[in-house]
Amino acid sequence: MGRPNDAFNLMRQLGVGISNDNLKKIKIANENLIGQDSDNDGLSDMAEDSIGTDKNNKDSDGDGYNDKDEIMGDYNPSGSGKLILDNNFAKSQSGKILLQVEKHGEAWYINPGNHQRYFLGRPGDAFNLMRKLGLGITNNDLDKITQAEITSGTFKYTKDEVKYIVDCGYEGCFEKKFISCEPSTMQGDTDSLFGAVEYKIIGKGTADCNITFKYTKYPDPSWINKEMTCGFDNKISFQDASTKVFSGVTTGAVVCTGSLYSILYAGGQSTGDNLWLIYDKMTLALKDKNVVDFNAVSYVQVTSAEESQFTSLAPFLYEQSANINKDSYVNKWQDDKQAIYSTNSMKRDDASFYGYKQGSVMFIKNDGSWKILLDSPERGWNHTKTNTNLTAVQIEKELQDMMLDSDKDGLTNMEEVCGGAHQYDSKCIKTDPNKRDTNGNWWWDGIEANMK
Repeated sequence: MGRPNDAFNLMRQLGVGISNDNLKKIKIANENLIGQDSDNDGLSDMAEDSIGTDKNNKDSDGDGYNDKDEIMGDYNPSGSGKLILDNNFAKSQSGKILLQVEKHGEAWYINPGNHQRYFLGRPGDAFNLMRKLGLGITNNDLDKITQAEITSGTFKYTKDEVKYIVDCGYEGCFEKKFISCEPSTMQGDTDSLFGAVEYKIIGKGTADCNITFKYTKYPDPSWINKEMTCGFDNKISFQDASTKVFSGVTTGAVVCTGSLYSILYAGGQSTGDNLWLIYDKMTLALKDKNVVDFNAVSYVQVTSAEESQFTSLAPFLYEQSANINKDSYVNKWQDDKQAIYSTNSMKRDDASFYGYKQGSVMFIKNDGSWKILLDSPERGWNHTKTNTNLTAVQIEKELQDMMLDSDKDGLTNMEEVCGGAHQYDSKCIKTDPNKRDTNGNWWWDGIEANMK
């Protein structure tokens, strides 16, 4: 660790994840907390982002005491009372580098000498801390120590490789390395319930950038730790290049190598499962009020406590599903793990409102089999004809804007930006209306929104 960046990157590579609740059990050391300090409370802005206090207010909880003074006195800077510290837990973490997986991957070092946590916000902080807390050793004794292998996630590197491989803890770092195709790694979407991917830039290909990636978490366990190496176009953004590769793999336009590629390519070339058969099984289960058969083809499961409610609703749901016109579902967007079938929008017009309706069915492949995620035969968009100063042309434009789904991910642009009535939905999560898969975990935004 001859340079600050070496120390910082090595510590990030050797770090283990920890939740914010557990990290709060460990006392913060009065070290490495200086830097840009917008509110002059003695805590750097970077440290406050990590701790969770307001970097623009020296007294985050408004109790009259400075944030840093409260922390050093073991008081809660964001609320009332003392901090709940656990010295036994802190001892169990001694010597570890802990990464805040629920934040932005900020690193903390737990000093075995006092069991306090030291903030590693910048390369220089990590370097200085190692120099301050490190022990002396002679060159002869150092030479006797076996050269270690460093593990980042589940990718393993030798000591020589560590000299040039950077473990990116955030997407901006990896994007920069991708543009120049410099060896680096990144974990994608580690907080998702539905999939986590590890990316490793191997190096430059003939006309692109070679990247190996694997799932470390996925609903289908047969995909986990299977690798695929492909050439990514680094003349465009990494997000767009990922979408281009995945779409190309399932259609055969992009050729890759590895066991995961075999799975994905086979899925894309299988001429497609007849997903309407899955829908028919659901319809029959509703007709028979059969919970077991319904759960076999539905992503959303009916629990034993909900069986009576299911029995009551089943006749209505059966009539709804039995009467759809499958031939009208002319829009079909599908890859090996998800599908959206939808009708074109159909105009509705009566004395009180203008409107449109659209039928939509979402399918996902879960635990190796296709399931129905959402069945919405009459999704609607309406605009009143009364109490409005808009002309019919203006109303039509508003309706078209409300229905627009630019990236064909199952969410309208309005839903993706939490606009219109969606701004009042506290659970609305903004996504990119021009990217089908905003967070890069290969679940389309509309699919993922309905999985949660």
